[in-house]
Amino acid sequence: VQTLSRLNRSCPDKNDTFVLDFCNSEKTIQDAFQKYYTATILSGETDINKLNDLLRICDESLIYEQEDVTNFNLLYWQGAPREKLDPILDPCVERFNELPSLDDKIKIKSSMRIFCRTYEFLAELMHDSRTDWEAKNTFLRFLWQKLPKLTDVEDPTAGLLDLVDFERYRVFKQEERQIQLENKITEIDPVPISDPEGANKPDPQLETLDKIVEAFNTVFGNLEGVDPEISKAQAKVLGKELLNNDNVRDALLNNDEDTQLQVVHDKTKAAVLNVTRQSTELRNFYLQHPEKQAEFENAMLMLLQSNINPPYNEQLLSEVIVEKMSDEFKEICSQMHTSIEEVVEAMFKILDATSIDALSGLKNLKRILNLCYRSEGRDEDYQEWLQTLIIKFEAYLKHIYYLREGEEIAEIDGKKVQFLDAAKATWVNQLHYTDEESLGQFKTYYEFLHDQRNELGHMAPELPSDKLKLGVHMTVAMYLYATLINLRRIKSSNILR
Repeated sequence: VQTLSRLNRSCPDKNDTFVLDFCNSEKTIQDAFQKYYTATILSGETDINKLNDLLRICDESLIYEQEDVTNFNLLYWQGAPREKLDPILDPCVERFNELPSLDDKIKIKSSMRIFCRTYEFLAELMHDSRTDWEAKNTFLRFLWQKLPKLTDVEDPTAGLLDLVDFERYRVFKQEERQIQLENKITEIDPVPISDPEGANKPDPQLETLDKIVEAFNTVFGNLEGVDPEISKAQAKVLGKELLNNDNVRDALLNNDEDTQLQVVHDKTKAAVLNVTRQSTELRNFYLQHPEKQAEFENAMLMLLQSNINPPYNEQLLSEVIVEKMSDEFKEICSQMHTSIEEVVEAMFKILDATSIDALSGLKNLKRILNLCYRSEGRDEDYQEWLQTLIIKFEAYLKHIYYLREGEEIAEIDGKKVQFLDAAKATWVNQLHYTDEESLGQFKTYYEFLHDQRNELGHMAPELPSDKLKLGVHMTVAMYLYATLINLRRIKSSNILR
């Protein structure tokens, strides 16, 4: 039933399904399960010297000097606006662009990204801070986000507008026909019960593109001599260009509103001039009417925000999570006399609840969840969101315990409370030993999260692109599972009221 229900789910661009089943050998199964049979321990400590290796690659690239790092940090920590920071970063970007080897560029940019992500994880574990690493992290985090995208996905519409002579188009009537319908009974499929609207769910990016076309036509659609269909085609190309622009995405995800508006203004203007380069009427109208420019750019900012970084809406977010999780939690929620809606609501209340200062950063998870479920991110975005969810899970378990018991998890023999201690204290680790069929899927999720967390402590792993959303789903499911099995005890403490 579980397999067939998943095959039957609707999804944009899903036209067919098939089942691929693997028959594993006895040795393969034994090797896969053996490491979990009794207990798992860390084979060694995290080698923080790997950060030095990553920094050496960045430093030896010679695209920046130590003076750039120092000056950037002085301005950044004094609260300087972005327009004072970019003049330090822009020459570094130019030097990066001048590097002759694409392989070197990929290696340098990847090293910057991995250093920043790894350092921010290890900084929470290190007893002694490294001011030099902190300064490099601050500088490189901004620098790598400004570096150009190095691999482009082939765009099937590339060059399409160049084939049309916009100066000579005319609208004319080709022919007129009457369509004769056959007088016979036709069968159609019934509306599926799982989809009351009778159609697949819309693709958020396509919805945004349609709205961009609408905004474009509002400003440019009534110009004399401009074919509406050509205007619509231009708007679609413009919309795709903005939605896939890394600078736009980075600004909307990481910067303040003033910077977002400036970046969207610059990129929208460049995109409009690009798609109208063979349409004199549109280009002249755009350049000669600054009030129309502002109107269109403000509309673009709102539409791009709704797709890339939508405003936080807990009700909409909860509805999406409930829909995604309802099948998997139906049986276990029934056993515990609750509902997935109540569990999701409790999770958000737990994130809002106050425990100790060291756990106050958990509220940021609400923004991460909003991005995961209500925006269309790039692979690198999902990698970052997934790693944040995995890293913060231990803190979430400690937070649950505090709300449940009114005190922190006790240290054993003076040792700092670790992930497994928190998992045991909140009963989550019981999944590791369970044989219950109804918990089999959650056991898989727990082992995935546990393994990924260990990997993050030793290296800087990245899941394949096609596994990222699944990884997010499994990790969020563990947040909900931890909430569910502790819900009765937490509710009895009146904290959630």
